[in-house]
Amino acid sequence: MQEIIKFLVIYSDLFITFMTFVNLVVIIANYVANSHSAKATQGQLDELKRQHEEEHRAFISHEFIYECKGNTHWYGLRFTNHGKRVATNVRLQLDKDFIDSLMDLDFKECLRELDGKEFSLGIKQSYDIYFGRDKKFTDRLNKIPIQGTISYKDRNSLYIDSFYIDFSKYPSIFPVATEGEQIKEEMKKLNKSVSDIKSELKYISRVRQQQNTDNTGDIK
Repeated sequence: MQEIIKFLVIYSDLFITFMTFVNLVVIIANYVANSHSAKATQGQLDELKRQHEEEHRAFISHEFIYECKGNTHWYGLRFTNHGKRVATNVRLQLDKDFIDSLMDLDFKECLRELDGKEFSLGIKQSYDIYFGRDKKFTDRLNKIPIQGTISYKDRNSLYIDSFYIDFSKYPSIFPVATEGEQIKEEMKKLNKSVSDIKSELKYISRVRQQQNTDNTGDIK
């Protein structure tokens, strides 16, 4: 028993040092494990936040449009906010070569004035720009593609998207008559039919008059 006590007294410092070292190793291991766990948790939180922002951001799309208004056919681009936040500081930058290629001076000036202007687009709202109408657009050969960028913000971020539409890749565009134009065309056909009937009746009347005149002469 005395030998055991003597042994513990002699090596007590070494034993304490060893236990301290073991505790230190355990502490470091726990810190490393907790650190990795915290990073993994933070990574998951960051991914959830990114997904939430992606699902609830402003999102503006573009599409080529063709519309009939009155007796005029209009061609243009429609920008629509399909996102879940209002898009602010919306700016359109159109390619200068495309604007310069337009034959219609009214459209050319309007699109030039649009450069640098800012506006907002609410959720599900659209903004239309026009660059052609009727045969002034459809009959033009070698149309320059329309391209440019649209930039906008929502509550947290700035977005910059580009667009490019090559008209040579689109199928031929055939103007569709509006309801008013269709009625007008039907009225023209009806008037022509009435005029033809009148002409035919006049012809028949003249023939009968001539026959009556001939019959009267024969009786005499």
